[in-house]
Order: sequence, then C-alpha cells, then structure tokens
Amino acid sequence: MTVYCDTSALLKLYVLEAESRTVARYIREANARVRVTLLHELEVSSALNQRVFRGELKPAQCDKALADFEADIAARALRRFSAPWTALFQEAAQLCRQHGARTGTRSIDALHVAVARACDAEVLITFDVRQRALAKAIKLKTWPA
Repeated sequence: MTVYCDTSALLKLYVLEAESRTVARYIREANARVRVTLLHELEVSSALNQRVFRGELKPAQCDKALADFEADIAARALRRFSAPWTALFQEAAQLCRQHGARTGTRSIDALHVAVARACDAEVLITFDVRQRALAKAIKLKTWPA
C-alpha cells in the first residue's frame, strides 16, 4: 500500500511523541510504501531545528533524527516522489477555493493533500483535523480515520 504522511505525522517516526509507536506500527503492519518529497525534506529540517530553538530537542537529537530521515531516504525505506510542483500548487489553490471556507484548510494542508493524490497514495496519514476534512472531501482515505 502506498501512503503519504503529512510532515507532522512523518516526524513521529524520528522524534518520540505520543503517537509515534502507533504510526510506526500502522506503517509496518500495512507494509506501506511511504512517499516523500522535497517539501518533506524542507519541513522536517525546519521542524526539527525549531524544536532545538525552542529547547525541546538537543542539537545532537536533531542531528540524529535528520541523519535517520536521510538514511531512510537513501535506503528507500521512504520513497522519493518527484512532484510536479507548479501543477500541485495550482491544484492546492483550487482545493482551497473549493473547500477552504468549509474545512478551514490552510495552504500547506491543501498542498499536502494535492501531493498525496498526485503520488497515488491510498492513505494520507495525518493528525490534522482540517487536512483530514479536506482529504475526505475529495474522497482520499485518511488514517487515523
């Protein structure tokens, strides 16, 4: 099964959080192929370094998490998707126009949903309520449901 994680869900694989074990178990039991993009690489780096800035992670923990993430990409445990960014930004804007007022969708939510659909993900893993609402509006399965 092909899955797409929004960045906060993906981070749970690299930094221990409340849902970390649940996400890892779901991916393992589903024998999931997790797709990642340059957006993930940017956001994972940014999010981890923000945690260092806020004092939530030590620099060494950040470095290890980033190294583990990059190693998983290199080992193809995470599979890169070469996203057609112009088309995806246009689709995300359309999703915002169509569903934003009803779902409260933010631009990054719409972009993640557009990428998930473009990479043929069968499931979008997200804990974001607005992102989940948008995905459901376009009939994209989410986990947790």
